[in-house]
Amino acid sequence: MDEALAEEAAILTGIGILTAFSLLVLLMVVVWLVRLSTMRFMGTVEQAAAGKVAPAGSEMRQKARAAVVAVTALLDRPDAGERPGTGHD
Repeated sequence: MDEALAEEAAILTGIGILTAFSLLVLLMVVVWLVRLSTMRFMGTVEQAAAGKVAPAGSEMRQKARAAVVAVTALLDRPDAGERPGTGHD
């Protein structure tokens, strides 16, 4: 009885592992296909708008970089750890 139980457990474990890896591969293929279709669609949109308007991503990237520089500069100050109104003048 124990051998049959162990055999069934091994079969079910194999099925579970096979299912998990199959789903992983399937999801990878779906993500890859979505990426390809998005790149193809975005490529036609960018070609249609070429030269008219700067890409929105570049402006957002510049704003993000400016924010990082500002926060870094503020944290780099020697008095950055002091809070206003604590009496450390």
